[in-house]
Amino acid sequence: MKSVKDFGAVGNGVIRDTAAVQKAIDNEKEVYFPAGRYLVANLCLHEGTILRFAADAELIADPDWKNWRPLEKDPDSRYDQNDN
Repeated sequence: MKSVKDFGAVGNGVIRDTAAVQKAIDNEKEVYFPAGRYLVANLCLHEGTILRFAADAELIADPDWKNWRPLEKDPDSRYDQNDN
């Protein structure tokens, strides 16, 4: 298990950590978030991915919508985009 910080995440709630967190998720089955505030937009989880958080770790949604990708419809998903 590797820390998101091993992939460049800062965790200060100001620097955008989306790319570093996604890189960790893409390269590790189990990803650890040490204490901090990780500012992220869209993340793509893979089957079997395990996210572990320290007691003082938080994922914070990036408030700037220009950093978010449009959602893609997964044809294999059991969820419909119109579901609430």
